[in-house]
Amino acid sequence: MEQIRVEKTASRGIVVEKVYMYLEPDLTPATGTIADDQVQAEIEKFEAAKNAVVEELGQLAEKNEIFAAHLEIANDFMLQDGVESKIKDSKSNVEQAISNTIDEFAMIFASMDDEYMKERAADVRDIGKRMMAVVKGVKLPDLGVLTEPVVVMAKDMYPSDTVKINPALVKGIITEEGGVTSHVSIIAKSLGIPTLVGVKGILSKVDDGEYICMDAGEGIIVVKPDEDTEKEYLDKKAAYEQERARLEGLRSTPAVTKDGKRIYLCANVGNVQDIRNALPMNIDGVGLFRSEFLYMQNTHFPTEEEQFVVYKEAAELASQELTIRTLDIGGDKELSYYEFEKEENPFLGWRAIRISLDMKDMFKEQLRAILRASAFGHVRIMFPMIIAMEELKNAKHL
Repeated sequence: MEQIRVEKTASRGIVVEKVYMYLEPDLTPATGTIADDQVQAEIEKFEAAKNAVVEELGQLAEKNEIFAAHLEIANDFMLQDGVESKIKDSKSNVEQAISNTIDEFAMIFASMDDEYMKERAADVRDIGKRMMAVVKGVKLPDLGVLTEPVVVMAKDMYPSDTVKINPALVKGIITEEGGVTSHVSIIAKSLGIPTLVGVKGILSKVDDGEYICMDAGEGIIVVKPDEDTEKEYLDKKAAYEQERARLEGLRSTPAVTKDGKRIYLCANVGNVQDIRNALPMNIDGVGLFRSEFLYMQNTHFPTEEEQFVVYKEAAELASQELTIRTLDIGGDKELSYYEFEKEENPFLGWRAIRISLDMKDMFKEQLRAILRASAFGHVRIMFPMIIAMEELKNAKHL
């Protein structure tokens, strides 16, 4: 028996189940260069793979907005140009061209300071994995084949891996890589699946089909538990679920202090899916909608119409109150498609409202989108990082 301590808890809960090893197929690119007369054929292979992936992502995006950002990346002309130029200029075969271009794109995200943006490197690699599988004619593993309750264990999991997760069968998730802001963490949390990420070396310590005990709240995994330990965790699981049921029974109870003062509980969200996840908690509205994620998850400054669609849906969902914070970018929050000048102290320099006031056309697009959405709910606007009355006056003047 071995107890492993874990720092990164993505979603709390206690599980005692057997392990299902979710292992990726070998997608190592073929070696060797191509001849001049093979260039067009390799480009056509890439275009066919890209079209197949775009079609699949389009279908997924209709059901889950996470994949809308993936669709943007897959359609990005820079990605296509990168692959095709490697085929034409370096005479790389299509597999090498895809692999090297994806590595370059992923490295851009991975080198960013913001933890959320770092995790977007996994999204880029997810797209590369899909394209490589199509080119190689390899079938990717599918969690939809599960027939019994398990703890899924993997090196890492991408958004496409989580599409067919059935919470009735996937009782827990453990990955060697990834962070608490990764999509698998976000999805697992929304589904209420206990999840631990960044557990280095765990795959070498556990066998497929072996039972483990997992307390995601405490960050503990017990490998090869004895009978007493297994019973201890089953008792803890029962107590945890009983307490959770008691708390869920209080959802509709008004938040009122002992002296009768009504407290309004509003959610802090980064996208529309966060609002959907919070609604069952009987929230009184959204106290902060962080609009920067709409920019950070994109490959370009979102248009007025693109923003309006999101804000409108948010206003309809959080009809009691929706406070949208205008773009809060800069400091540790970067955009993959816009380069900020280096500053000695970026957290206090050109960021947030000062960027918006300097980039007036971009700012006006966002304000127009918010104002249009206000027809569908009680919407308020918050300006970020105001340090002088002049900034507030200038923002309101626009």
